[in-house]
Amino acid sequence: KRLEPDYKGSFTPYEIRNVQAFLYMEQKERAMELFDYLVNDCRRPPGWRQWPEAVYFPVRTAGFFGDIPHTWVGSGYINTLRSFFVYEHMETLVLGAGIRDEWLDLQSISAGVLPTEFGEISYTLEKNENRLIFSAAGNASPPEGFLFRIPDGSIEQVKLNGFSWNSHSDNEVYFDKIPSYLEIELSVR
Repeated sequence: KRLEPDYKGSFTPYEIRNVQAFLYMEQKERAMELFDYLVNDCRRPPGWRQWPEAVYFPVRTAGFFGDIPHTWVGSGYINTLRSFFVYEHMETLVLGAGIRDEWLDLQSISAGVLPTEFGEISYTLEKNENRLIFSAAGNASPPEGFLFRIPDGSIEQVKLNGFSWNSHSDNEVYFDKIPSYLEIELSVR
């Protein structure tokens, strides 16, 4: 109901943590919808772009914001952004789960020196028509390897370090070590 224009009420932006939960459950669309809503409509006061402890609707409703910026909400925001690029799932590192396809229409993406439970990883990703180029380096060594989730589309074929690679599904590629260079051909829609 909060998305309706005449919504009246309050809630806490701690819900930013739910964005991560949706990503972990492979519900990227729901994650991005909630993230956009929180970032665009729930930082207060308007123009300050701060994370309060509570937000009210309509915007000019009087109420207790809590401390601003609210560091618990802020840390949830930072953890959420990190999960867009990397997160630990049991003994695997999941990469790129929150990267949006439209980001790649603008330029390549670089995620540099991301600390994880299994070591550090850096990667770049670029898109050229129906082809993704993903390059990863660092000292991360998760026991169950790496899982790269493509931003959008369906995988046709993959090369890993120049050789044909079959450890992939329609939307993710598994590889076991870095440095790695993936060339991903996407199905033409």
